[in-house]
Amino acid sequence: MEKITTYKKIAGIFICLFLFVCSGCIHETLDPCEEDDFETCIRFNFLYDYNMEERDLFAEQVDHITLIIYSEESGELEQIVEVHRQDMEENHTVSLMLSPGKHTAVAWGNIHTEHYNLHSHESTAGHLLEMTCIDKQTMTTTRANPGSLFHASHTFTVVAGNEEPIPMKMIKNSNQVKVIIKGLTEEDLEKAEERFTLRLTSNNWRYNFANKISSGQAVTYLTEGAQEEDNPTPGEFTVAFTFYPLRLFTYDMETVLSLRYRNEQTGRQTEPLELPLIPYLLRIAGYSNTPANDNEYLDRQDTYEVPFVLGVDINGNISIEEWDGIHQGGEL
Repeated sequence: MEKITTYKKIAGIFICLFLFVCSGCIHETLDPCEEDDFETCIRFNFLYDYNMEERDLFAEQVDHITLIIYSEESGELEQIVEVHRQDMEENHTVSLMLSPGKHTAVAWGNIHTEHYNLHSHESTAGHLLEMTCIDKQTMTTTRANPGSLFHASHTFTVVAGNEEPIPMKMIKNSNQVKVIIKGLTEEDLEKAEERFTLRLTSNNWRYNFANKISSGQAVTYLTEGAQEEDNPTPGEFTVAFTFYPLRLFTYDMETVLSLRYRNEQTGRQTEPLELPLIPYLLRIAGYSNTPANDNEYLDRQDTYEVPFVLGVDINGNISIEEWDGIHQGGEL
């Protein structure tokens, strides 16, 4: 009888141990079960409503995301994932397991290798995103349009068990600037690419993790070529040249648009007319007094038209009333 009782006791002990192991740690003071030691599933919700339409255009304009997670304390890389839009979760969400603490998420949209290069991203200190379609600091003619580019960043704290979504609101870093030249003759129109030379120079081709310009060296943007535009005035013709510069900033006085005209008969090319682009764009939009730290208009707007009416005298000299008015401080 004693043997049976002893066996029962031993069996009971083994059953208790078995249940303890199977049920996991149930004692709050055991280190492996401390809540702070577990990673938490964090959902990053992507949207692009920071535009002039004030609606989410993410699905229409972003096809690929590179999401990078850094330690906020050390700035060192923790995770990097690449996700195509069609592979995202519902509502354009990407989920990652992260440990408790403070982190910085950086995301780039559409950084396709034929246009952009992300390197030195092992830390926030070295992180650089730059255009690659340049040769000797000039855009290659075959890639005048580097494609759309988007950026988002967010610094956040992970608390174990708190799965509150992280909003990733994207800013569009690419623009379209169409220079429209009116008042042309039919011959000017037919030979527009020979007679007009347009350039746009800017240092906005390389960015750090916070989407700030990270180069003092300028690049020269080229256009895709001349395109005829409709002109309601009989006998007058209009041509457009389109640039695709990256992010524009209100404080920028060094992004310059230049235009030259070559007289077909004399072969003489005029001195370039040069125009600081940003003050002009702000002025025609009614933002001449925009504070230097308010970049909302330029970040929301991504398409601009710069119209000029050209006059050419018998010696081949050109005049543009709008251009002269800017330099004289007159109204546009």
